Formats: sequence, structure tokens, C-alpha cells
Amino acid sequence: MKLMSRNAYREIIQRLMEIPNPTKRDVDHVKVKAAGKHGLGKVPSNSEIIQHLKPEESAKLLPILRRKVVRTISGVTVVAVMTKPSPCPKEEPCAYCGCSAKLHWSRTRCPERRTKQLQPIRAG
Repeated sequence: MKLMSRNAYREIIQRLMEIPNPTKRDVDHVKVKAAGKHGLGKVPSNSEIIQHLKPEESAKLLPILRRKVVRTISGVTVVAVMTKPSPCPKEEPCAYCGCSAKLHWSRTRCPERRTKQLQPIRAG
């Protein structure tokens, strides 16, 4: 990490600490100003700023910098894992692979099906 970047993070934190009750709008404004001033290639993310917080700053700034606190209050964290598409190893493709002629809902994984006009199958 560059020294200039570390200075930018500290400046963002110090400016937010100076605001009595910072809002998310304040956070965005301060981040954009600091990124421009320090010549950063991008606006720092909230998680990057959190990594540079001192313990005494955390109590005030963590509630503003965290995203969607509601999801983790119950102890459940949503995680999405995407895998690279690959052919089904079975002789008869399964529902996950979606390359079966019976499964019309998956056009993205099966190259030969992407261009075909698919008709829905009715149950029964």
C-alpha cells in the first residue's frame, strides 16, 4: 500500500471524525474529495477505510461505514459463490447444469441452446 494512500485514508477518517453526526452522504463526499486531492485512481471503499480505523474511531464510524448491518445482526451472512461454467460430467445432465433438452430455463450454460428459440414445457 502506498504511503500516499494511507494518508488519504487517515484524512478521510479525520474529516469524518470532525463531523458531529456524519451521514452516508458525508462519507461519500469526503471520500471523493480525498481521492481527488491525493490523486488516487479510485474512490476508496468503506471496507478499506475500516481497515485503517483506530479503536477510538471505530465506535463512531463503523455504523456509518458498514453496509447492510441488518443482514448480520441475526448471525446469518449471505454469501454468493459463482463457478465457471463447465460441461456436466454425467451422461444425462442434471438440473444444475441445465443442458438437458427437458430443462428449458437455462440458456446461458449450454452453447448449443443459446441461439435456439425455446418453448416452455407445461407440467402434466
